[in-house]
Amino acid sequence: MYKTLTLEKLKEALVDAGTMAASVMFLLGCATVFGRLLTLRRIPEQLAGWMLAVSSNPVVIMLFLLVSGMFIDTTSNIVLFAALFCPSWRGLDMTSCTLAC
Repeated sequence: MYKTLTLEKLKEALVDAGTMAASVMFLLGCATVFGRLLTLRRIPEQLAGWMLAVSSNPVVIMLFLLVSGMFIDTTSNIVLFAALFCPSWRGLDMTSCTLAC
């Protein structure tokens, strides 16, 4: 139990932790860039108009977030879709706290 952590194991653990942190940061960076491009192209407003035309039921947004959560990790999902659904929330008289709960 004592002295099982050698310098070689410590080096290996630090390299593994750095690799995982770098991959998460890369995903977050890509999601941020993609979210900004969508915002510059005014896609959130177009999507909000389309979603409100299809249905004014908040369950539609929840189902979309459920399905997207099956394929995209949580952090990237929040970065991407927070900007997309803000106009829809305002159109449905919902607050951001409603979707956060």
